[in-house]
Amino acid sequence: MKDRRKRKKSRVSLYGRPKSKNQMEVDESRKVEKRGDVEKRHHSERKLLQKEERLIRQKMRRLNKRIPEQAQERKALLLKIKDSEKELKERQKKELEAFSKDDMKVEEQEEKSVVALKQLLANKSKKKKSINLADYQKLA
Repeated sequence: MKDRRKRKKSRVSLYGRPKSKNQMEVDESRKVEKRGDVEKRHHSERKLLQKEERLIRQKMRRLNKRIPEQAQERKALLLKIKDSEKELKERQKKELEAFSKDDMKVEEQEEKSVVALKQLLANKSKKKKSINLADYQKLA
């Protein structure tokens, strides 16, 4: 007979990344990230930031702004929120710019290969109709 006991399922976080307390372990486990994966990660990071922000704002509501010491704590918490948002936006912008730079490099290489092929075709059309693969590889 089949064993009908429930088996424990392995815990996997969103987007198939392993759960880990240390963020460096998670980063090392991923070898190549695609742009879509990065965007998904950015979305989840924004959601986490929103949760943290809500918790901090709850703390701020408990503090009285009329008492000078608590007012300073409120300001410090507000600055913490703004700084963390700013850092996250800058970091995510840099990561996405890296992908756009890579895309531009690929497009430039494709354009160069197309131009080289056109030149080769123009030169060969004057002499003969067939093109050798070796000639194309020399230009590329």
